[in-house]
Amino acid sequence: MKIEKNNLRVGMWTKTASFAVCVLIFLSAAPAFAAVCDPSSGIVCNPLDLDGSGIDTIAEAIIAVIKFLLSVMGVVSMVFIVLSGIKYVISSGNEEKIKTAKESLLSSVEGMVLALMAYGIITAVEDILQVK
Repeated sequence: MKIEKNNLRVGMWTKTASFAVCVLIFLSAAPAFAAVCDPSSGIVCNPLDLDGSGIDTIAEAIIAVIKFLLSVMGVVSMVFIVLSGIKYVISSGNEEKIKTAKESLLSSVEGMVLALMAYGIITAVEDILQVK
């Protein structure tokens, strides 16, 4: 009986300590203030252009994010194409493994084509809308 009480106390202390740490982290977080470019004039910096990349509008930010995600999709497709090739090589004549490798390769190539087509469409829309 005494052991169970000690375990309950330890559990209560860890919960209390975890809660206290969370509260301290929450309270110690610095408030967010807008960076003022010129304190004398009171002009506030563009919040979208934090790193000087030239992103000035929401449309430019969305296009930049989409292009990044499509680039990641292309890289992931390439990795899966290589892995499918490795699966095919090490299948050692097993028909089921060969079939799985071929299906995986086909899906990877479809993903790559989809990423390239989407990138082309985004670039065309970007040119039509005259966004950077």
